[in-house]
Amino acid sequence: MVRFSPAQLDAQALVDLLRPLTPRLYSIASSQAEVESEVHVTVGVVRYDIEGRARAGGASSFLADRVEEDGEVRIFIEHNDNFRLPANPQTPVIMIGPGTGIAPFRAFMQQRAAEGAEGKNWLFFGNPH
Repeated sequence: MVRFSPAQLDAQALVDLLRPLTPRLYSIASSQAEVESEVHVTVGVVRYDIEGRARAGGASSFLADRVEEDGEVRIFIEHNDNFRLPANPQTPVIMIGPGTGIAPFRAFMQQRAAEGAEGKNWLFFGNPH
């Protein structure tokens, strides 16, 4: 509306144009073997500027700016049974995070350490920023 003013919308017309917020999915970055009933996430806070106005990512800025350390946030967990460590702790594990996040690999490393897994761990991570 800043670029194309004066916009002639009443409040209801504006509300009708809005899409509902969709859940923001984050990978769990902790192993229950290490942190028990907690769930840790890694979050890169999104901040940017549009037309001279500071903007921020809804979920990332909420977590960074409004949730206190050790604060609680309501979540839901979406399981992925195909993304898991090998059953044999002797098996070497190669983890590749091509700029999409390191969270699940942090959890894998914690789990392997807690289990005393003897297989080697290789973590490759790239970040375009």
